[in-house]
Amino acid sequence: MGKYLAGLWLTIVAPFIGMIVIGGPDGGVVDHLVLHIAMIILGAISLWILVGLRRTVAPAGRTPSRGIGVTCVILLVVQVLFLIGNAGEAAALIRKGGFHLGEAIFHDPLHYAAAWITPNAFMLAILGVLVLSVQVLVVTRRLRAVPVTPEAD
Repeated sequence: MGKYLAGLWLTIVAPFIGMIVIGGPDGGVVDHLVLHIAMIILGAISLWILVGLRRTVAPAGRTPSRGIGVTCVILLVVQVLFLIGNAGEAAALIRKGGFHLGEAIFHDPLHYAAAWITPNAFMLAILGVLVLSVQVLVVTRRLRAVPVTPEAD
């Protein structure tokens, strides 16, 4: 479960920290459209990681945990919203000409609506990763504490 959790930190939390460092989409360090395309790619990777983690904690998986499974499903929904928001923003940017649009794009209705979804989904995803981290920590500690005894036939 640790590799899945590390992947989620790299695809959800690290980009958020990177967004803060570069000043967000209007920070001028990275083009607005390139930023949304990168976020779409990272969001898709995080979905793949979440599906893998969900399979691991499924009732027939290696480490069954209903709580982690529910959190994975919630995070899947949040990440789909994040992808929809970023795709909407990217579509608005492409429709208006792509690169170097400046402040005018922020008044486009499609971009405005998608820009409302994206940061909210981003914050919910970070909260979900933090909750998931605590859950994984508790489950792994619990598994280490329980001695494995051979089954009696």
